Amino acid sequence: MVVGTEKGSLLFFNRKSQRKIPCISKHGKKVTFGDWSSEGNLISCSADRMLTVSDQTGNTLYDSFIVKGDPTNIRWNPFKEANNEIVCCILSNSKVMYFNPKT
Repeated sequence: MVVGTEKGSLLFFNRKSQRKIPCISKHGKKVTFGDWSSEGNLISCSADRMLTVSDQTGNTLYDSFIVKGDPTNIRWNPFKEANNEIVCCILSNSKVMYFNPKT
């Protein structure tokens, strides 16, 4: 489980170990959306238009990047392309963006 804050941080909670793992400065502004992949990775986006992929312990897996519109409804797609999971998000309530965070 993870909670995003108004200041852009993420707080991971491991239910099995009952441990909280704070991750400061994942984003510069309010965390707005997030989704877990079937591999156990979290993609999160924020009001600063930044997308970040983290593992279950809060480590950033790939370079974070900024999109041109306000990202909303970010989701890992249920299908895979060449054994890589693809992400889908809506930008500024008008454009759909598909991408592979590994590339």
